[in-house]
Amino acid sequence: MKRLFLLLFAGSLLFSLSCRHKLEKTSWEVDVLAPLVKTTLSIDNIVADSTLQINADNSISIVYQQTLYDYNLASFIQPYDTTIERTFKIDSLSLAKKSLTFTYSLGDIANNVGPAGTLIILNNLKMLTILPISGIALSDIDVSAQDFFETATLKTGFMDIEIKNELPTDVANVRFEFSNKVQGNVLIRDTFPLILSGTSMKQTYDLSGKTVEGSLVAKIVNLDVVGTVSPVLIDTSKALIITLTVYDLTVFKATAIFPAQDLINDKNHEVLEMDSLKFTRMRIKSGFIKTEIYSTAEDTVYFTFALPGAIKNGQSFKKVVKADPAPPNGTTHVNLFHDFSGYDVDLTGSDGSKLNYLYRELSVRIDSTGKTVTLSLQDSFRVIMGIVQLVPDYAVGYFGQDTVNVGPASVDIDVFDAVKSGTIDLENVIMSLEIDNGLGLDGTIEFKNIEAVNTKDAKSKTLTYSGVTMPFPITGATDNPLTSSKNVIILDNSNSNSNELISLLPDKFNYELTLTTNPAGYTLNNFGYASSNLSTNLNIEIPLSFISDKLKLSTVAKFSLDQIKKPEKLKDGTLRLIVDHGFPLDAYIDLYLLNKSGNIIDSLISPMVIKAASLNGSGKVDTKRQTILVYIISKNKMAKLLQTKQIRFNIEFSTVPANTYVKIYSDYSSDLKLTGDFNFLIDGFD
Repeated sequence: MKRLFLLLFAGSLLFSLSCRHKLEKTSWEVDVLAPLVKTTLSIDNIVADSTLQINADNSISIVYQQTLYDYNLASFIQPYDTTIERTFKIDSLSLAKKSLTFTYSLGDIANNVGPAGTLIILNNLKMLTILPISGIALSDIDVSAQDFFETATLKTGFMDIEIKNELPTDVANVRFEFSNKVQGNVLIRDTFPLILSGTSMKQTYDLSGKTVEGSLVAKIVNLDVVGTVSPVLIDTSKALIITLTVYDLTVFKATAIFPAQDLINDKNHEVLEMDSLKFTRMRIKSGFIKTEIYSTAEDTVYFTFALPGAIKNGQSFKKVVKADPAPPNGTTHVNLFHDFSGYDVDLTGSDGSKLNYLYRELSVRIDSTGKTVTLSLQDSFRVIMGIVQLVPDYAVGYFGQDTVNVGPASVDIDVFDAVKSGTIDLENVIMSLEIDNGLGLDGTIEFKNIEAVNTKDAKSKTLTYSGVTMPFPITGATDNPLTSSKNVIILDNSNSNSNELISLLPDKFNYELTLTTNPAGYTLNNFGYASSNLSTNLNIEIPLSFISDKLKLSTVAKFSLDQIKKPEKLKDGTLRLIVDHGFPLDAYIDLYLLNKSGNIIDSLISPMVIKAASLNGSGKVDTKRQTILVYIISKNKMAKLLQTKQIRFNIEFSTVPANTYVKIYSDYSSDLKLTGDFNFLIDGFD
């Protein structure tokens, strides 16, 4: 049998402790005789390092914060949706001004009066005295306005009829008619009594309520030629020039070439229904404006949505949506979403006096396409405007008077997770209930119950205190810049049993509280950001000065002997744990071997106490005390050691003397070295 010092924890012996309580990274120390595994146990293994605070004198305090309740914009403004549906009919539909001109020449008139007319024609471009002629009826003339409209039922409109006399003679009793060609009904009938040669006469006629066709018939029912007293130059091309001008036409319905025009101009307010919340302003974090349009117009229609009070990058919200022509007797449909994020929205209306009012403008327009279409005042546009999934980034106004009851509720705390059993008496504990208010609103809070619970030991303790007003007033934050208001209730051993609660080593707190906002009532000075909240926190500060009795900690390290060549040759031997102890606490250390399933398969127990390090005249440890623990590894234990994948270290601390408070400093630590002295079977010989 050959005795060898072998590496117990080879490269595969990884001291990687679970959760917050882990030994420092292992390091190799190799000398001539045998390699060693070294690690250090410090305060980090006792308490979560994220909760430690090193004080000016290098002493340590545990500082812990746990949020009990958060109240923010999302607490009272859920993602907001609203849909506003409006149906509009065309406000007005107009046609452009249009003029048509036609003539009756002297030749045309002469052809309708027999021998007298023949004489006039024979003397064309000659001098002739024109004799009076009465009762002349002229041929009908077709007047076409088809390039203007096919038919139009007019709501309002006018027609000017002007007759200019270029004939060399006066005319009298000019009786005329204008009729629809298809329907045959007379639109205008009138008589001009006298039109002197070289002059004109004009009359205006109201077309309101009439249906006018694009094909008209003009008729001179009677015309009297006054004649001349002396010879005049005959020019048969000279004529009566008749001009028809229609204008100020608005229609009930028309099949026409419509000019560009606004069909609807609607300016109104939409109310955002938000229960008791009243806002003057809101900045949008995310959300959409939905526009859904149904149009019966047989023309391309442009819808313009504008929110003058919604500003982003200096520009107000404005979107143009195009709807294609609807089929005859049908409907066209458009559905779009517009990003509304980043807009700063004024909710006081167009005059600045309202709350939750979103001022909007809607216009509906057609362009001049040159195409003939049919439009009517009965054409409609159904518009569905919606705000979808609106989430504010900032809001100003009245957030309501709300009472929120929280609990019964509980929170887990992990400050003492490494502690498995034992007792501890803390010298001084400072608890505080902190209300960090990042919202611009006042409130009150009432803590109805706070209970510390140690579920491992089935113990609990209820917080008691004196000299604290409940409900406790909360002041609001201030803006520009945002400055939160900190409202703190201090609970220490002068006004509460906080020491008793924390000495219980709780892993849970049960609590109930009631939060009331705006207790004084209505105000428009509330404000809030999405990034800020009213946070209710439980703070604990524990200076590490305590009395402990069998305070047991537990931690686990990974372990493997897979890298040892021919591990089956290991027979038995001894493990030595060399402890250079730097804590002023007596300690016991037991090792438990765990298999790959985490189950205990064996243990290494030593009854030897690791004596507390001595304190110097200043009450601090400056020299570590060494203790060597010896564990006998039998053949059976060696077999279990080969199966081991983890080692659990159970460490038990007690203060010495038992009734003396011990203060822990940040530089305290204990160095652990583990060596192996094994019997190794070589070639079948001992």
